[in-house]
Amino acid sequence: MKGLTPEESKISQDILSTVNTQIAEESYGRLFAVIHLGFQQRRVTQGDIFQQKFTYHVALGQKIRLEKVLAVGSTDFTLLGRPLLDRNLVTVEAVCIEKTMSYPHIIFRHMKQIPYRHYRFNRIAETVFRINRISFNRKLNDLPDPAQVVHTIH
Repeated sequence: MKGLTPEESKISQDILSTVNTQIAEESYGRLFAVIHLGFQQRRVTQGDIFQQKFTYHVALGQKIRLEKVLAVGSTDFTLLGRPLLDRNLVTVEAVCIEKTMSYPHIIFRHMKQIPYRHYRFNRIAETVFRINRISFNRKLNDLPDPAQVVHTIH
């Protein structure tokens, strides 16, 4: 690594090899991930259920892959993205379990001087997701398989 003393380079290589062995043996335990979805960041683990205040174009029971992963970790290590982790490094899969509307929010407007009272009821579309799986696809510093690389045009 550039800009490191030999001692710091040895320490970083030891840490990298320790994390790679845990990934290869799958001995890291329960993983958590910080995902970005719908203008919000959430920390999720496998089996978590969370609610988003937007309508997503997915069918009930459809599996989706959450690709905006900011961080992933376990009890021994945490990998942070700058700002995102590589989408071929970690996989976070979720399933849509419910699409509903929120409870009514009452909006009341009035003016003291004139007899004006206006009630409005507002409901927001909500989607409920469950995290099925958080897993690593490859070791750190390994190049991804060219067949699995997804090219997107921004």
